[in-house]
Amino acid sequence: MRPATRAGAALGTLAVLLTAGCGGARAPGPPATSAPDAHETSAPATAAPDDGVRPLGSVTVPEGTRFEGTTVGGLSGIDYDPATGRYVVISDDRGAHGPTRAYTVELPLDEHGVPAQPRLSSMIPLQGPGGPYAPGTSDTESIRWAPGGGVVYGSEGDATGGLMPFIRSAGPDGAYVRDYPLPAAYLPESGPGGEQSSGMRENLGFEGLALSPDGRTISAITENALVQDGPAAAADTPSPARLLQLDRATGAVVGEYVYEADPLQTSGAAFGPTVAGVSAMTQVGPTSFLTVERSLALPRGFVTTIHLATIDGATDVAGMAVLDGSEAPMRKTKIFESDGAMGNVEGITVGPELPDGARTLVLVEDDNFGRVGSTTFHVLRAGSAAGF
Repeated sequence: MRPATRAGAALGTLAVLLTAGCGGARAPGPPATSAPDAHETSAPATAAPDDGVRPLGSVTVPEGTRFEGTTVGGLSGIDYDPATGRYVVISDDRGAHGPTRAYTVELPLDEHGVPAQPRLSSMIPLQGPGGPYAPGTSDTESIRWAPGGGVVYGSEGDATGGLMPFIRSAGPDGAYVRDYPLPAAYLPESGPGGEQSSGMRENLGFEGLALSPDGRTISAITENALVQDGPAAAADTPSPARLLQLDRATGAVVGEYVYEADPLQTSGAAFGPTVAGVSAMTQVGPTSFLTVERSLALPRGFVTTIHLATIDGATDVAGMAVLDGSEAPMRKTKIFESDGAMGNVEGITVGPELPDGARTLVLVEDDNFGRVGSTTFHVLRAGSAAGF
């Protein structure tokens, strides 16, 4: 999510209102410092274990932290490599605070799953087909480790600025490897009057990216509906987003499904700018995914939900330029909700296993480089009742 957008305006407005004393959402993070000591919080030691999904702890990187000549912020995607124990995170910085980039991170957990201070290991300067990205030519929102080395990552583009979205792979050093062509239905187009007639909406494009467990399939999900498919999410109005699946070896489309994003989560009448939709995704089985839906509406603030979703039984809409409303959407079940305790969550990955056999989920917030919120990692425990 970028500051100079509708959603970014919502975050800026929220920051102002929080300063004025409006409650219901996370306040901006701590002031910048050159000596990064993360702030840690954890679930109470007496919290009874359960078999569903519950928070274990959170840790915040101080605002303004510098690493290898860049400002650490805008973290909008995360993935965990169980072979090395390292995470990779991607920044949505468009060139204002450093190059288009990813970082490798270590996030130690104690025996209870409570995180310690994250340790940045390296900065990966990502490159396009012509070399380093010029400022303003990418909006990187998601990333996954690629089998055999390197990463796969996505940019949602800029529908109003003519910047096309992309899904791209890079080597371990960030050097360009290849692009994955996107169906025409996803690319922003304008009608005779100059208004957008099709494609991904501004700042509501590819936010979530996943790889199948066997590494053969890339899945990307739009935050809201394509312009031609239906409305953006609003109070009492869901939005038919699309999940696109590509063969990682050939780039061919192998499936496409409708995911109905929830309406805006409000508490009575909302005021000011709002945003709602799918902000992150990871794959946990051959046909199953965890999705993060983020909603921001004043005065309620941020609501973060995690769903377990499946393409089983959903209509494959591959090749359809426009949905007609008869499609069976993906089935989803809510397994976690945070009302105000988390901020602008834009990344999710399955983390290390706990000593009791439960899995962890690691989420990361995008701080919008000090506009609102914080660069915070959240760790959740996922027991067998979570269903994956």
